[in-house]
Amino acid sequence: MNNVINLFDYSNQGSKCFGVKLNNKLIYLKSEDEFTRLKVYLKIKEMSREHIKYVTDLNDIGEGYFIFGGNLSDKQIETSNILTSYKRDLVCIKYDIDRVPTSQQTSTDVLELLFFSTESY
Repeated sequence: MNNVINLFDYSNQGSKCFGVKLNNKLIYLKSEDEFTRLKVYLKIKEMSREHIKYVTDLNDIGEGYFIFGGNLSDKQIETSNILTSYKRDLVCIKYDIDRVPTSQQTSTDVLELLFFSTESY
């Protein structure tokens, strides 16, 4: 007799530890410090079931899941030579890391609320 109770359904989650789905295909991690941006990116990548590419040049954004790391203002993004849909996403789906207390910047709870959906797809 099996006495283990399965609280979570991991059948659709592959081998990922958390296995949650990203809500958006493009996320902007804004911070003055590159190390901080990379730290948050690695946490998001660890939590996600998606293959996410990290880029620091707007022109490298393409099909798939991307995280753009930089310190551009909204005006700099609006005047860039990228697709309008990318501009809109970068301005709207932005995590201004420097405005969050250091102890919470890579918090699983914070990142899950901002970027993830735990519903099956």
